[in-house]
Amino acid sequence: AAVMVDDVWRCLHGEAFGGVENGIAEEKKLKTFYNTAIQATVEPFSLKGIELPYAVDKFASRADEACCLLLYIYSQKPTLFPKEMKVSSIGGGPGNDAVGYLIFNTLTAKSTTTDITVYDFVPGWGPIVASVATALSPLKETKFSGNDFTLKFAPCDLREPLSSDVNSALATTHETTDLFLFVYCLHESNALSHSLFSTLLKSAKKGAVFAVIEVFEKTVSTAMELAAEYGFESHRVPKTEMTPFNAGYMVKL
Repeated sequence: AAVMVDDVWRCLHGEAFGGVENGIAEEKKLKTFYNTAIQATVEPFSLKGIELPYAVDKFASRADEACCLLLYIYSQKPTLFPKEMKVSSIGGGPGNDAVGYLIFNTLTAKSTTTDITVYDFVPGWGPIVASVATALSPLKETKFSGNDFTLKFAPCDLREPLSSDVNSALATTHETTDLFLFVYCLHESNALSHSLFSTLLKSAKKGAVFAVIEVFEKTVSTAMELAAEYGFESHRVPKTEMTPFNAGYMVKL
């Protein structure tokens, strides 16, 4: 997975991110942001002006982690991934988790059609996700991720109810989504203290998968406990060389 992430990253770094490198000022702003993430006090403006440096800093590693998590889930339950796949990457930032899925699907050749939406409350991610989609488009000719995929951005705030305006796009897709990705977003947004995550669990269709990676193991455990209340079967992902992070996945029964 890491080899393919590196190949895709080289493409994205030049075409989607313009070869941006972190300067001293940007590094200081990034450190400040990472501190707010650990303290669960992230706001939509927290990354303003440093979206590209963040993408350069985190994109490849986050894509690799998402891909490895999905490879583990696939090794346990391959039937969870249908031929036509709808994916919602919640709190997916510049599209790293979405690209992780696309690489996973390239490696497994499981789904022939994939519709991925990146949902996030930082407006600045929208143009970057669009650039990532443009940069990846030529790879469709090489049968990258099954040859037929769409990647787009929509606003979403994990702290607001599904009925809020900011979550209007998610409100139209949540009941038909096959895979929800929550990669390092539940803790930093304090999402489990708000209603949206539970609402998504309640309304998810049978067979829907919620995949979670987090900084803290407790966040994963709390998410799994909530899922159990809504008829999900929860699975802890063992820490191995391929999956050295705190992760779990839940399947709607």
